[in-house]
Amino acid sequence: MSAAELRAKFKTERTIAAIHITVAFAALSIGILFGPLQALEHMGINLYSYIEPIFKSYYQGLTLHGVLNAEVFTTWFIVGFLTFATTRSLNRNLRYPWISWLGLILMTVGLLMAAVPLLLNLATVLYTFYPPMKAHPLFYIGVTIMVVGSWVGGYSLYFTLGAWYKEHKGQRAPLIALMSVITMVMWQIATLGVAVEELTMLIPWSLGLIEGVDPQLARD
Repeated sequence: MSAAELRAKFKTERTIAAIHITVAFAALSIGILFGPLQALEHMGINLYSYIEPIFKSYYQGLTLHGVLNAEVFTTWFIVGFLTFATTRSLNRNLRYPWISWLGLILMTVGLLMAAVPLLLNLATVLYTFYPPMKAHPLFYIGVTIMVVGSWVGGYSLYFTLGAWYKEHKGQRAPLIALMSVITMVMWQIATLGVAVEELTMLIPWSLGLIEGVDPQLARD
């Protein structure tokens, strides 16, 4: 199969992967800019005064740095890269592309929801979200939706691998595809705690439904 035929065959998968990876590296590129600002702050050089009122303080920059690099980059990159790796390794299109698109939509909605309080300095909670510092509910809800969206993208890979096995009975799946799906399983297990923390502690707390949370238990 020629390169042109491959591009045509995997057009949908390439588009989905490219959107995820582009957002991931855009977040990383913005997030790393706050690193030097934080380092200079520790040296007694405050450059945040020159970028007000867009970014108001060291602590807002710290949260943006952590969220963009540790959460947005990793979440978006893992879905995009694993989608590309799985489909190309199997040499098969996604079984249900609409599931991947649904996951992408959820991740986008969640990212935009979380971005609003971050940029308005209403979610300045250290590196990611550290109680007892409290953020606006929209931030916690947005992060949760983004994480759940990444799970939905993972389910699309599970269906695709399952379809490949049905079409290739008795054959072993390509190693890259198998490792990609296992990585997604590990990702979903690892981020389950984040979703539970948000849904059972931080979101109810930020909405005033419960009086407080245990910082040691809820620390991300």
